Amino acid sequence: MKNKLLALATCLLCLLLCAGAVSVSARSSPDPAQEIYDGIIDSEAGGKEVQEWIDSELCATAGTGAEWYILCLAQSGEAYDFSTYEAALLEHLSQNNVPSATTKQKYALCLAAIGSTNAYIASVADQETGALGVMSYAYGLHLLRAGYTGNVTVDGAVDQLLALQKPDGGWAISGSASDVDVTAMVLQSLAPDYVQRADVRAAVDQALALLSAKQQASGGFVSYGVENPESASQVIIALCALGVDPTTDTRFIKDGNTAFDAMEAFSLGSGSYCHQAGGVHSAAATAQVFCAAAAYLRYTKGLSPLYSLDGARPDEVQTKADQTERDTIPAPEQPGGEVSYKPIACAIVLMLGGIACAVLLLLKKRHYKNFIAVALACAVLLCAILLIDVKSPEDYYHGQTETKQNPIGTVTLTVRCDQVPGLDQIDYLPHDGIILATSSYEIEAGETVYDILIQAARAGKLHVDASGSGESAYVRGISYLYEQQHGDLSGWTYTVNGTSPSVGCGAYTLSDGDEIVFDYSLTLKPVN
Repeated sequence: MKNKLLALATCLLCLLLCAGAVSVSARSSPDPAQEIYDGIIDSEAGGKEVQEWIDSELCATAGTGAEWYILCLAQSGEAYDFSTYEAALLEHLSQNNVPSATTKQKYALCLAAIGSTNAYIASVADQETGALGVMSYAYGLHLLRAGYTGNVTVDGAVDQLLALQKPDGGWAISGSASDVDVTAMVLQSLAPDYVQRADVRAAVDQALALLSAKQQASGGFVSYGVENPESASQVIIALCALGVDPTTDTRFIKDGNTAFDAMEAFSLGSGSYCHQAGGVHSAAATAQVFCAAAAYLRYTKGLSPLYSLDGARPDEVQTKADQTERDTIPAPEQPGGEVSYKPIACAIVLMLGGIACAVLLLLKKRHYKNFIAVALACAVLLCAILLIDVKSPEDYYHGQTETKQNPIGTVTLTVRCDQVPGLDQIDYLPHDGIILATSSYEIEAGETVYDILIQAARAGKLHVDASGSGESAYVRGISYLYEQQHGDLSGWTYTVNGTSPSVGCGAYTLSDGDEIVFDYSLTLKPVN
């Protein structure tokens, strides 16, 4: 009997211990979004407390990268002091011209989130809503919904966005095909009207169906031919704003994977994220993943969407600030002239070889092997100089249109930047915005948009700054005009026959008669 009682007591004790272990395990496994949120803070703050991080690194990068972190921290429900950061951002704004409407709106949203009453917020809400099309309406709506007034009402901005919806159900900066990021960001701004307005509800439902169809088996999303965590982040923020759980809604689970699973595939394991599989740390990707985690945490706590600004104080805002004069952007250094380097380099190698032999003679190290070693070293250097073709700028930019051996047709290419503000004040850009007038180029089978851009650059002596090759080619700058030079969403985009392709310029194979246009956009972050 005693043995039976002892066995029963032992079983009960084991059950209690197992239950306790399960309970502890459940308590010690935080929400994945919380892990992402905390991991990014640990990585970016370098071990500092959040308030210290705000007052140090985030203040130091005010206006140049801190804003999304500040907005999320302000929306976290924690009590932080943002006064030092506010002063740093206002100082940045006083010393720098901000040409892009959407970048101004980002600063205004950040200031409103931390409870600033500075005049800048009202000025931006009034002047920039709709100034640059779809994205400036979307960003502007967040400010208008926070209680600030502008040249457009909330209903007016909503109507404009509905009118800009593409036939496929989404939104894009240009072309007829919708873009995942732009569609998600528009949904974030339309979400508060989903219940009240039937037309908004119909448009949003159509866009959600599109995003569901565009979701990959990985759970992620592709923008401009590349799967990336930023697109997944924007979709997560949009779904949370609409009350849709991105981790359980079957419309947004593909092969068992959610957008969070896809986003985490780009984690570098240290609280930072890359933009493209196998890439290095990306500040933009990390910041957007942080925003997605912050949005989901608010959703799980039953709080309002991320851009429903808790700290906004529109009734206390100061009078509108005066516009500052636009600064002229200095022209970057231009390429130098032709240098015939091979004869000079060969002469230097021979001279060094002679000096080495003289030193050996002076040191009385006259063994023939020493001289053979010098001769071999010189021979290797001479071969390298003669065989490796390092072109001077004048050699590379030869100024001649390439003649193809097996052409299959011709295409045209135009490069323009007429959206850039203040062109008449920028010396290194044409004042009419036409960097390369429409020109014809022969193509061979398999050639891509990127191939023709490089050929045009060499023929027209046009500066192009690009990285990667083949399908991974990425254009950062043309004619010394770079991405993000005129705002966070500015950069080079391209169209073929008036449509924005869903792949990068290095992956788009050309056909006879194609019309290519590279255009510098102020409102779309390119991944080309």
